[in-house]
Amino acid sequence: MFKKILISLFFFVYLYAGPARPCLDPFSTVDWGVFFDELKFEGFCTCKNAKTGLPRIGIPGKIHLIEPIGFIEITNTPWNFPCIGIKLGSNVRGQGMSRGNGSGVKRTAVHYIKYPVFAVIGYLSDSLCQTRFPSSMDFGYIGEVQVGWQNDLFAAFEMPDMLLYGNPIAALAALPDCVASTAGHPINYLYYNAGCVGNIGMSTGFTYGNDPISESMLLSAKIINNLQAGGELMKTSDATSLPNTSLGGISMMAGNSMCKPKIYPRIIKSQYMLNLSYPTHWDAQEIGTIALKWALFKNRASTQDDVVMTVWRRRDCCAGIYVYSKNGN
Repeated sequence: MFKKILISLFFFVYLYAGPARPCLDPFSTVDWGVFFDELKFEGFCTCKNAKTGLPRIGIPGKIHLIEPIGFIEITNTPWNFPCIGIKLGSNVRGQGMSRGNGSGVKRTAVHYIKYPVFAVIGYLSDSLCQTRFPSSMDFGYIGEVQVGWQNDLFAAFEMPDMLLYGNPIAALAALPDCVASTAGHPINYLYYNAGCVGNIGMSTGFTYGNDPISESMLLSAKIINNLQAGGELMKTSDATSLPNTSLGGISMMAGNSMCKPKIYPRIIKSQYMLNLSYPTHWDAQEIGTIALKWALFKNRASTQDDVVMTVWRRRDCCAGIYVYSKNGN
């Protein structure tokens, strides 16, 4: 019911708000050029028929694409939705935004929004790839009601492996990952690190209150990590250098997802790009890219440090109309 109320408010505000918000103007605030830059047809491919186990041939063949799947909002004000410009008030539960320990550490509110315009693209690519993802406007993550986002202890229970990487030795991995990410090749094996923007660590909303634009990439990486851990997002690309292990009984074997998306419970950095869409828009970047390349001088005092990022996801699949190998089965 709560999600339906929020969606109704979105469309109500749409009638009266200007075009500056990404949810209201997904054309000028989203880097559509990256879609055409990444689109490739890569030749022959086969998949097995789910019923018969016999091979089937994809026509036109293997396709590589990148698609926008949603917006991530980062805000200092709980129940504020900067993607469209709605504030539901500051007197609701969950409004506290700091640890209160005098350390300067603050907690941000975040939301992941699956967007209807992107759903149309999702349907098209789903048809090509013969898969079906949920493709409707919805809130996939609301940080104000996520206990793990609000509390370090609960986050540690949700992702205990991340505790291993909250130390200076693990932090040294940031340097090579920073260089690789800025060059366009994030190191997937270092799934606990987001290159130049910091350590993903436990996926809570606490930050050090530095530049809100560059920190938005780190917080977005944390949300993507949470969504993959919960199965909301899956492995859809030919990502390399993924660790093969098991976390809490969930396999992290990096299976081939060309014929079917696979569950992989940690962020796959090379599978995603992030495009700054508010308070201004900028080209899509690899996760972990140095702030000097994309984040400087992008903030505006009037936006109160609110940031919206567009999430792009790469997909490699055996696309098109399938020719089945025997009697149409």
